[in-house]
Amino acid sequence: TTTISAGNWIQNGTNNSSAFTVSGGGYLNGIGSVGALTVTGECDPGTNGTSVGNLTASSLTLSARGTNRVHFTNVTGTAGAGWDLVTVGAGAGTVTINSTAGGNEYVLMIDSKGGTPANWNSGNNYSWMIMDAATLSGFAANKFTINTSLWAAASVGTWSVSDSSGNLMLNYTIAAATSSPYAVNYTVDVDNVVYDSQITSGVFEVAMNLEDY
Repeated sequence: TTTISAGNWIQNGTNNSSAFTVSGGGYLNGIGSVGALTVTGECDPGTNGTSVGNLTASSLTLSARGTNRVHFTNVTGTAGAGWDLVTVGAGAGTVTINSTAGGNEYVLMIDSKGGTPANWNSGNNYSWMIMDAATLSGFAANKFTINTSLWAAASVGTWSVSDSSGNLMLNYTIAAATSSPYAVNYTVDVDNVVYDSQITSGVFEVAMNLEDY
């Protein structure tokens, strides 16, 4: 077992024969492959700490207060090129989630690299695969915390995670607009001031006409 307890380990080659443990204070970067990976520190795919990439592991265990940093350069690109991806067992592996709600969640650090990623529109809905696997063992959305302190682009929606056929998805969702199916028109004459009003599609419009005295 290779244990990273401090500093950065960059794994751009193949080391499938060794299990890796990233302890608190340790960082794993790279676009290579490792054996069974356990994350208590920080996992950050990419050739260095700021690039986007795809890191491969035979299996993955997410521990309490561990972190995955997810860099974005193109929100409509492909996983591993437009944003960071961890591929587990060639997409057929298992991610074991050992974090818990109530202060011991696993952290997803969303990083826009100091700017606005290509094709970003804060008014659109998005869903990105950030872990490519077949099984999310122990999955519950409240076992994750999404940290957006490094997301510099405009943002008005909400962030969440979901399980899609064993893949961990990061989602950005805009609140649905509400409207009224009713239209109401009325006129009120008060002290020679006529108010013509309409409520339609959730919009209240008022037009006021002053009559001659």
